[in-house]
Amino acid sequence: RGLALQLIGRTSPRLPVGTVVRLTAGDRTIVQQLKGASSYASSNAPTLFFGLGQRKAQRLEIEWPSGIRQVVEPVPDGPVLTIIE
Repeated sequence: RGLALQLIGRTSPRLPVGTVVRLTAGDRTIVQQLKGASSYASSNAPTLFFGLGQRKAQRLEIEWPSGIRQVVEPVPDGPVLTIIE
């Protein structure tokens, strides 16, 4: 069980490389950053994947490259969630 998170920037670039996401699920907080590439001539998927196990996502804190901070609470159920800045 997990959550795939797609991010779309408005003030930030449409593909908001550098966005930091903190997901709280139960007693655990998972932090990930959206990256553009990992090595020469490669790219990463513009989706962040969070493994939750039996936990339920409760809160998302998003720090966009523009400096805007966004909180999603409660987190909607579903395997894929799209967040627009």
